[in-house]
Amino acid sequence: MPIARELFITGGTGSIGRPLTEMLRQRGHRALALARPGSEGRLPPGGARLVGDALAAWTFSERVPAAAPRASRWNHYSSTRVVGA
Repeated sequence: MPIARELFITGGTGSIGRPLTEMLRQRGHRALALARPGSEGRLPPGGARLVGDALAAWTFSERVPAAAPRASRWNHYSSTRVVGA
């Protein structure tokens, strides 16, 4: 059985972020989806929502405290393909 993870998704209303968030939730993960103010109504239903600005960490960092120390580890994911989303 796969391990359920807690994930922070920036761009939760976008063409990749929205289906990715839904797919992760369907697979049993907890996805916290970030959306800009005014766009939160376009976030996928259910799950955790966070309104903030992806370019201003202070708008979401208190809700995602564990992400800061790991941020530099995510650079190698820039070429990851999402299949089936």
